[in-house]
Amino acid sequence: YRQKTDLFPLAFSLAEKGKKELHYAPRLTLGKVTVFDRSEIENIRNIRKQVDFYDRFDDGKKPLNIAVFGPPGAGKSFIVKALANSMFDGKKTKPSFLTFNLSQFREESELSGAFHSVRDEVLRGKLPVVFWDEFDSDDYRWLKSLIAPMQDGEFQEGKEVHPIGKAVFVFAGGVTYTMKHFTDKMEEPGYAVKKGPDFQSRINCSLNVFGPNRKPFPDPETGVWMKEGDRKDICFSIRRALFIRSILSTDDKRLEIDRELLRALIEVRTFRNGSRGLERLLRNLAVHSGTKIERSDLPSKEIIQMNLDYDDFMEKLSDESTVRELAFERIAVAIHNSWMEKGVTESVFHRRYEDLSYDQRVDNILAARRIRDVLES
Repeated sequence: YRQKTDLFPLAFSLAEKGKKELHYAPRLTLGKVTVFDRSEIENIRNIRKQVDFYDRFDDGKKPLNIAVFGPPGAGKSFIVKALANSMFDGKKTKPSFLTFNLSQFREESELSGAFHSVRDEVLRGKLPVVFWDEFDSDDYRWLKSLIAPMQDGEFQEGKEVHPIGKAVFVFAGGVTYTMKHFTDKMEEPGYAVKKGPDFQSRINCSLNVFGPNRKPFPDPETGVWMKEGDRKDICFSIRRALFIRSILSTDDKRLEIDRELLRALIEVRTFRNGSRGLERLLRNLAVHSGTKIERSDLPSKEIIQMNLDYDDFMEKLSDESTVRELAFERIAVAIHNSWMEKGVTESVFHRRYEDLSYDQRVDNILAARRIRDVLES
C-alpha cells in the first residue's frame, strides 16, 4: 500500500458539491462543524465522554481541565464552542462561555477578577466553559498561578480563599502547536521551576486543532517545531474544503464558483494566519450574494498577499490541468455506466458512479487514462 500524495480531487468535489460526496466516510458533526479526521474524531468523543461524566456525576470541587492546541488561526475557540453547544443540547445544564486572553494580563492579581466572573456564572446556576486563551504566553509564566485553581478548585485573593465551583477550564495554546509539542517543551530544563510538569499532570484530556493548513511537525534534523508543513498530512485539503463550504454555502447545493479559482484555493501551499486568512479572502469573494463567484471577484494583490502565498496561488490559478482531469472523469463515468449494463451485481463496484468511494472513482479514472495508451500502442 502506498499512501496517496494528496486528496485534492476529493476535496474539490467536497467543496463544490457538499458533504454528500463523502457519504461513505465516517464523520462527526457538531453543529456547523464536521470532522473527518480519525484522530480528531476520537479525541472529541473522548472529551464528550469526560464532560458528560463530569456534568452528571462529579461533585464539582475542582474544574475539568482540557487542553486545546493548534497554530494561530486554527479555529480552536470555534470548535470548542461548537463542541460545548452540541454536548449540552437538550440537557438541563446550560453552559456559559467566558474567554480570557492571558497574553493581555499584566499582573497575577488580574486573575482574581477572572475567577470571580467564573464564580458568578456558577452562582447563576450555569456551567461555565472558560476559555483560557494563550495560556502559554510570556514563556509560560501563568502556569504556576493556575495550578491551585486546577487542582483544588480554589483561588486566593489577598488572605481570602474562594471556591470556584463546577466549571470546565479549556486551556488554548498560542505558541505551542500540539499536545506533544507542549509535552516536549515541559521536559526541557527550566520548566520545572515554572511548574510545567505539574500543570501538565492536571490536564484531563486534550485536543489538537489544525485548521486549513498542514499540521505542525518537529523538524527531523533540528527538532524545532514548525507551525505547519507536515508533508504526511494529506487531510488538510479536506479540512479546507469543509471550511470553504461553511463560509460560502449553508446547505448541500452545488457551490457556484469558477472551478480553477476553487482548485487554487484548495491546493495553494498555505494560508497566512490559518482559518482567519482563508475566511478574510472568502468574505471578499462572496460580496455579491446569489451570483457565481468569478476570478474577477478577487480583491487586490495586496489583500491576497495578506492572506496566502500569492505567487503559488497565481501559478495554480493559471494551471488548466483541472479541465483535463474533469474530461478524464467524464470518460470514467461512461466506462462505469457501460460496465453496469453487464449486470455484475456481486461486485463492490455495482452502484451508481456518484455512490462509489474515492478509491473506486480513481480506478475508473485510471481506466479512462489508459485508453489513450491503448490507442497509441
